[in-house]
Amino acid sequence: MAFYNENSFWYFTDRDYARFIPSIRCRFQLSRLVTYFPSDWHRANQISYVAANLIAVKDDVRNGGPLRI
Repeated sequence: MAFYNENSFWYFTDRDYARFIPSIRCRFQLSRLVTYFPSDWHRANQISYVAANLIAVKDDVRNGGPLRI
C-alpha cells in the first residue's frame, strides 16, 4: 500500500528535491494538485485522496532547451 500526499510530487516537479533521487530521469510541471475526501466516510476516517495533473517536460533536441508537451 502506498500513501501519497501533495509533497510526494516534489521529487518530480522541483529540481532541489529531484537531486535527492538521481535515478529519476523525468521532469514534470505542476498543473493542478489537490487533496480531497471523496465521501463523508473518507473524511470521518481521515482517508484523503490526492489528484495531481502534471505536464511532462522534455528536452528539445533541436534547440537544446526544455520542450513542454
